[in-house]
Amino acid sequence: MIGGVTMRVRTEGTIVRMATILLLAVGLMLLTGCPKPPVEEYTLTIEKTGNGTVTADPAPNTSGKYTAGTEVTLTAEADAGWQFVKWVVGEEEKEDATIKVTMDADKTVEAVFEEEQPTDKYTLTITKTGEGTVDPAVGAHEYDKDAEVVLTATPAEGWDFSKWVVGGTDVFENPTTVVMTSNKTANAVFVEEEPPVGPFPKVTNLSLTTADFMVLQPCTENLEIRFQVAVSGPESALVAAEYKVVHAASGEFFAVEIPEDNWGLTWTYTVSEGLLNSKFVPLNGGKYDITVTATNTEGNATSKTISFYVKQYVSPSFDAIDVGIVDSKEDQIRETNGLCVVTADGVPGTVEATFTYDSKITVRVYLIDAAAEDGIIGMLEDENTELIVEEAFLTEELTTEKVLVTLPDLRPYMDAGVEYKLLVVLFTPECGALGCVDCGIEAYKLIDCDFIEDIDPTLGFTITLGVNPVDGGQTSGDGTYNSGDEVTVVATPNEGKYFINWTEAGTEVSKEPVYTFTATKNRSLVANFGTGLPPEFEKLLPANGELNQPLNVKLEWKAVDPEGGPVTMMFTSDTQATISLRSWKEQVLRSTLQT
Repeated sequence: MIGGVTMRVRTEGTIVRMATILLLAVGLMLLTGCPKPPVEEYTLTIEKTGNGTVTADPAPNTSGKYTAGTEVTLTAEADAGWQFVKWVVGEEEKEDATIKVTMDADKTVEAVFEEEQPTDKYTLTITKTGEGTVDPAVGAHEYDKDAEVVLTATPAEGWDFSKWVVGGTDVFENPTTVVMTSNKTANAVFVEEEPPVGPFPKVTNLSLTTADFMVLQPCTENLEIRFQVAVSGPESALVAAEYKVVHAASGEFFAVEIPEDNWGLTWTYTVSEGLLNSKFVPLNGGKYDITVTATNTEGNATSKTISFYVKQYVSPSFDAIDVGIVDSKEDQIRETNGLCVVTADGVPGTVEATFTYDSKITVRVYLIDAAAEDGIIGMLEDENTELIVEEAFLTEELTTEKVLVTLPDLRPYMDAGVEYKLLVVLFTPECGALGCVDCGIEAYKLIDCDFIEDIDPTLGFTITLGVNPVDGGQTSGDGTYNSGDEVTVVATPNEGKYFINWTEAGTEVSKEPVYTFTATKNRSLVANFGTGLPPEFEKLLPANGELNQPLNVKLEWKAVDPEGGPVTMMFTSDTQATISLRSWKEQVLRSTLQT
């Protein structure tokens, strides 16, 4: 049997022929190999939810299947107004838009898209290329939908602005405006300036020949600003020369031509208050720049600038300033028991002052005796008043600003045991006048704290006690104490007397007979007593106002034992009680208890 076919052999020649056939069949099998099993293939089913496109790499074969083991890359891309959410591969979810799937079985994958939700906010991302500043600053900024955002680019010295690139579009206008209808990007491009090629004109000897400060309020002073300058073209003839007066904050300006007759020599020019008022309406205070420019026949220009200030604003009232001491653990001022104690340790303190001004202003700080006469003139004319520091401040335009003024060491200005105050004054020196104490003062305020020097603890403070009237009672606790010690003074009334209060220099300091404080200075205290019983109340009645009725009573009062210790006494009745009171003017209190 060969290949499942039964063959019968009858003769010897037939046997020879069959052997030949068998050899040929074996050789053919060796050349072609044994029959191969069929190749496995799998189907990849791709579904999607929402609007978007899905690509598969590689694509399936002509039968729509993949050979087992093939790795397929799937990429999902959302349509406009839609966003990709996830892939669902069997039971697994993947958030990456691009994934890989290995075909080891029939598989189904789903790409899920969803509509973008409308937003009321969009992000503007600002970048820059080259050197310069941008407004808004570099970074991401969120704006309301449809907001109009002005983009401004300012090149650094030696650089030029080239263009804005907004969302891939070149915009050469600067400033320019973008409307926030979506998330956007804007890049400011700066390029280096080309090196100039001479020759160049010269601007020399530019300087002010008057003060740099024109005062229009609260006095009128320096109503002319004069400056000198020379313009020349030593290597090439000049074709033009001028000076501009520019209000620094607003950019408003006017220009004045420099006559050709003045070229080559130093001349003086005047900018008067009348000229400023005619060119700037209204004339605002602040910084003004005078820029002198000369241009030669090659078109090259040289400019130089000098500045002056105009004071137009004046504080509306004397109290138009807020002042205080900067709280710092490192300075020498320590607040203790309502006093600002100036210690030997630490750095000098700092005053902060907030006020409004438009050009120049001087802040002066005075140390004055706390007992000095009220009012600015009285305080400044006091023989113990010391000007301890002053500092001038500048601004280019009307502004409200908090400034800091560093104090000197206060102790050399202070006497031990004397209380002082700090007076902060806004002052325009140009408006001061000989013999006029308050001329030029616009505002002033006292810092809300009394200052006292922290003396050497070994010297001590003296606490003196007095009694009023002299037969009113007894006191204890006087003597000498070290700085920082806790002091307790006690007032004990004599028979028929009662304690009223403690006073110092006629001012009440405590209502308690046992008064405790910290020794920071010499003190003279008086214990005041009254005659009879203290007027605790006029009447004591039940809630309904009726007398002689059952009620629960709790009486409590405080006293002082002979050694000065506080004593609390209390009586409570859980049964019926009747309380009868007479007018406090009769100073009699009776209580009758009914059991």
